[in-house]
Amino acid sequence: MREVVQRAEALLVRRAYRSTPQRRAIIAVLAAKKGEHLTAEEVFAAAKKTRPRIGLATVYRTLALLGKMGIVHHLRAEDGVSRYELSPAWRKARHHHLICLSCGSIREIEAAELDALYEKTALIHKFELVPQPLELWGYCQKCRAGFAAPR
Repeated sequence: MREVVQRAEALLVRRAYRSTPQRRAIIAVLAAKKGEHLTAEEVFAAAKKTRPRIGLATVYRTLALLGKMGIVHHLRAEDGVSRYELSPAWRKARHHHLICLSCGSIREIEAAELDALYEKTALIHKFELVPQPLELWGYCQKCRAGFAAPR
């Protein structure tokens, strides 16, 4: 976790942004909650434990900035709720998302076959990829059991 915060702090400074205690707290929350997809309010509640004076608007602005810098990945579930996590480039394992159109659940999967296809395509086209998770939309097993999904 500390390594992620230090890398992000260095990137902020290199890009002429200030490395504030609030920004470091938000990055630390996301680094500590690897594999979880947090709402801004959840990030705010967790960051408030170490930075009691942090504001919700600061969290939103920081998440937007970190997204622009490629540190944070923003997911928007079908229910309209925005969720955030560390970007794949900032995590050790690349992963993808299965997002349910009915309940909005997000499940992380590892798919080496997809990653290999990405790499092969980039090599063929002499293209440098920026690791981004693939979002696959559909219906989870629980929701499919409750209704017949449209075809």
